[in-house]
Amino acid sequence: MNNPETLRGGGAEGSFGQAEQERDFAMEYGELSEQEKEKLQVIHRQFNEPRFVEVAAPGKENEKLNIEYVVLDARNEADMAEAVSRGDRTVVHIPGFTSSYRSPEKFVKLMAVRENKRVIVTSLPSTGKSSAAPSDWRTGEKDGNQFAPFAETIDRALDAMRAEEQERNEVKTTPDVSLVSSSMGSIIATELAVRHPEKVRDLVLLHPAGIEEESVWQLAKRYVAEQTTDKRTLARSAKLDPKYKQELEGAYQKFFGKTLQEAYVEAGGKGIFDLQDADDQSHRFSRGASADILRDGTASTVRNPLWRAWEVFSVIRAGLLKKLDKVKANTYIINGAEDKLVPPSQFKDIESRATQARTVRVDEFAGMRHESMYHDARRYSASVGTFLDKMREEEQQTK
Repeated sequence: MNNPETLRGGGAEGSFGQAEQERDFAMEYGELSEQEKEKLQVIHRQFNEPRFVEVAAPGKENEKLNIEYVVLDARNEADMAEAVSRGDRTVVHIPGFTSSYRSPEKFVKLMAVRENKRVIVTSLPSTGKSSAAPSDWRTGEKDGNQFAPFAETIDRALDAMRAEEQERNEVKTTPDVSLVSSSMGSIIATELAVRHPEKVRDLVLLHPAGIEEESVWQLAKRYVAEQTTDKRTLARSAKLDPKYKQELEGAYQKFFGKTLQEAYVEAGGKGIFDLQDADDQSHRFSRGASADILRDGTASTVRNPLWRAWEVFSVIRAGLLKKLDKVKANTYIINGAEDKLVPPSQFKDIESRATQARTVRVDEFAGMRHESMYHDARRYSASVGTFLDKMREEEQQTK
């Protein structure tokens, strides 16, 4: 993917000429009107200028966290007037496993430009340049609330953003929001919706993880299938530091009680498990989502490997189905027909589990794998935008 910085200025200021910019826009974002092209220039700039807000760390007296986020909003006065009359909510996106705000780049930019929404994207604690999460959040409890501190952190961050807007006399972030999430982020989003129903009007889960409680070996086997690729075309990542490899091995042994080699064999692997090769595949997946993730401060490569292990262990025990019956927001769930990590079979009867939700809709996208929202952002953003607009229409009809 091209670096947004090269698309910012145009003409002499950018790396490309006008024709090359328009070609790039068309490839990544579809054919855009002149007004949409102007808005995208604004959005590119905003995306590369992250902000920070300080919040109290949930459950930690006198400890603060700095949370990285971006606000994407290129609406003009007419757009904002229309949004108010329609009842639009601010769209807040929570990324998935190990991902900073950069991960869903194309999706969130299209939500801002094509769907004309105000969009906020956060980097969770221990991702991007957000503060590292307190180590005692890494609990071994099996109560289904492992991600509660992360959900509470996002809620506090949004409150702090609104307070800062109030001080600037620039109130734009709505009191309740349309909460959009992907993969592991959907566990956190659902937790937030359950804990603060008055603040979440819509809950959108894209390829949500942690639907059923299962064993780590079941997840590992599906991960191998999802990540299978032709090694001849695989660009290798940086050589892993031997100390880091040893720490990662030890972390998995501590949490799962077995070595990575044993896990590999039980998941159907043949021969000797190669941690370097596994890391190469992980990096390839991350590059597919966004090439910029790997350069972010505490994301993936320099994170404590215990966090990576804990997150996987917690995802398989999340039991998202048990929480859906407590969600009151309009709920929209998208899964992929070719998603091997979270297969379509897990979504059977999921619609009937959201018994308190105002509206429930479930879509299965043909041909889509787990990471497809990053590669086919136009389809996902259009579907989410249509759902949100439909919810606003229904609200207007019931007034």
